Amino acid sequence: MALPPSAAASATLTSQTDPLLRQTTFSYDSQRRTTAVTEAAGTPAARTTTLGYDPLLNLPVTITRQGLTESRSYSAGKLASLTLTDTTAITVPYPTGGRTRTWSYDWLPTGQLLAVDGPLPGPADREVMTYDGAGQVQTHANPLGQVTQVLARNAMGKPLTVRDPNGVDTVLTYDALGRPLTVTVDPGPGQSQYAMAYDPAGNLTRLTMPTGGWLDYSYDGANRVTQITNDRGEYVLFQLNAAGQPVLDSTHSADGTVQRQTARVFDELGRLLRSVGAGGQTWQIGYDKVGNPVSGTDARGKSATTTFDRFDRPVTSTNEENETENFAYTTFDADLTEFRDGRNLATATVVDGFGQTVQETSPDRGQIRYWYDEAGRTVQTIDARGVTTAFAYDAADRLLSEVSTGPGLASQTLSYSWDSTAGGNRGIGRLTGVSDPSGAEALVYDAQGRVVQRSKTIGPRAYSFSYAYNANGQVTAITYPSGHIVKYVRAADGRVTKVRALAYAGGPTIQLAGAIAYKPFGPLSGWLQGNGLTLTRSHDGNYWLTGIELSGGAGPLLGMTLSRDANGRVTAVADTAAPQRAASYSYTDAGRLDSASGPWGSDDYTWDANSNRIRVDRVVGGISASDVATLAPGTNRLAEVRDAAGVLARSYSYDPAGGTTEITRPGFASIGYSYDARGRLTAVSAGGAVVASYAYDWREQRVASSSQAGGDRHYLYGDDGELLAEYDAASGALVREFVWLDAMPLAMISGPLASPTYTWITTGHLGEPLLLTDAAGAVVSSV
Repeated sequence: MALPPSAAASATLTSQTDPLLRQTTFSYDSQRRTTAVTEAAGTPAARTTTLGYDPLLNLPVTITRQGLTESRSYSAGKLASLTLTDTTAITVPYPTGGRTRTWSYDWLPTGQLLAVDGPLPGPADREVMTYDGAGQVQTHANPLGQVTQVLARNAMGKPLTVRDPNGVDTVLTYDALGRPLTVTVDPGPGQSQYAMAYDPAGNLTRLTMPTGGWLDYSYDGANRVTQITNDRGEYVLFQLNAAGQPVLDSTHSADGTVQRQTARVFDELGRLLRSVGAGGQTWQIGYDKVGNPVSGTDARGKSATTTFDRFDRPVTSTNEENETENFAYTTFDADLTEFRDGRNLATATVVDGFGQTVQETSPDRGQIRYWYDEAGRTVQTIDARGVTTAFAYDAADRLLSEVSTGPGLASQTLSYSWDSTAGGNRGIGRLTGVSDPSGAEALVYDAQGRVVQRSKTIGPRAYSFSYAYNANGQVTAITYPSGHIVKYVRAADGRVTKVRALAYAGGPTIQLAGAIAYKPFGPLSGWLQGNGLTLTRSHDGNYWLTGIELSGGAGPLLGMTLSRDANGRVTAVADTAAPQRAASYSYTDAGRLDSASGPWGSDDYTWDANSNRIRVDRVVGGISASDVATLAPGTNRLAEVRDAAGVLARSYSYDPAGGTTEITRPGFASIGYSYDARGRLTAVSAGGAVVASYAYDWREQRVASSSQAGGDRHYLYGDDGELLAEYDAASGALVREFVWLDAMPLAMISGPLASPTYTWITTGHLGEPLLLTDAAGAVVSSV
């Protein structure tokens, strides 16, 4: 029943109180439009947002809150401009109040958005759209004029062909209901086509990948996914509660055997209360009355807590050992103004009205200042050493250069280039080149945006990798700078089944790994090495690694088993093939390493409230010794280490940004460390004489080293940061290359290029190499 006017007016919401008794109040104008909202009303933390309206339109023209004002203008009822004005009173490191950022919007008479002009001065950051006769987007041009086009649509208005700025087409087909049936990227010999199928209710029932692998989806009567099955017959089952939340999900092999499972308990509000692992390990979460997670209990029964402010922002975090971190914020949003660690040391930040940090003062890395342009991009920083780094961008917000200069330091310049199309490179919209103090890197892409060649120079030396892919976009071959080729044979679902190596194109093939197996929807479980040895990786019902075995005809060369606590941390290591490898570990309530014993002896560790290791008591060969650390006052920097009797063992010095500059040991030459303008370690000296130097590329990877012990080396890496090759810097000769399987090193290649030596690598649970075996399956190195 409609309320009479007086009743309707009295029904206007003026205040709202949540279950924690926090009150929000509302004010209105004569037209009953909201003019003010005050959160945490009646408390010292109260914050108010006010709104002003266009006199003719029922649309806000100003939205004001502490530190920021948003102004809007309209044209024919459409947003014409949006201006953000910083109203903070910050003066240090520079005045921030009064700065503005404005976006402008152009519209067609038919109501479609024609252009957006960003906050940079002039039209440099303007984006433009065009439309077809039906009012549907036909082209979109970014600020650089790079155009994405819709070339054709069907009668339903669905795009049939979309062309990207590199001229590459994506073609789509649909069923009679407008659901996509196929998506074909770069139609032709190198195309990738995805296919979809549906049930009568419109649910996706099969997704077929370009290489032929597929996933099937099953649903219950409420159209909720209950099973996912792959083309190997492996599947994941979901048991759902009435609200559709998964109370049990289990992963099965094709024969139905459960391989992994997790159970969950939710409350009536749909919040996760408990998560139970396959071994009964239970993690619990507690909430306050408004749904903030205020407590967590791990599978060992150890609890941590979090408290929240009136705006649901965490203000304290107390770990399982009752050590507390504290957080403070700006009035609005979740922008930190102070963080206090477990030792109560504060890192303070000054935040402007746009929510960006303009100054950070840290007890460990000193003071850093930040400057931004109208688009909110960082244009300059000055660190605690006085090093200034200037950043430049193009109109599409892509980084063009970084220049770092500082007192007594050589200038460091990184330059980025984009959009190269030379030699058929499909580089428009992509990073195609970088130069840095160590050298340069060039990237060549195929039609689908995959890197097919990566050329790198380090000093005077040039190196190049080339890549081949399957239709899924997964790597199938890598050609190393030496000419060695590594091929990854993949099944229809994309998983690697074999790894092969060729010394040169057309040369004989060496199988590095075969019969590669995976857990269903999970990690690698083993393979047959090319030297005849079999590697098996065992996992429990949580897919935690529990064993690694390397065996051959003469028995196991590695028989490692891993024991874990309820949280999954390793507590014991045993090896039937090498009992001397046995080790045990224990942990504090907060998960820090408490003690460790193994071939090295035994260690007991003491930590402070910020996880600084402040003492180690060790026993080696029946002899006891201790390292007792002292931190520099008001910091987390290690100042000195003494033995249990108080005798100084070593002391440390730092630069203003927290980089270690010297380690001094009584009776020994001091060790010095030097850094470049980008803060990277460039030289190590002993007694004032340089004993090692380093160079880095734009990815912050060490690409060159020079040392008295190891000579001069160049290092090359893959896209995930994995070391792929090491070369002699002086001669350019190959030292060694590495072959990877997923995230694990599989083999090492060394020796003459035409007839290389292959060495297989077996790693432990941390990815650390444990055994090296030769082509005959014999151990050539063991840790």
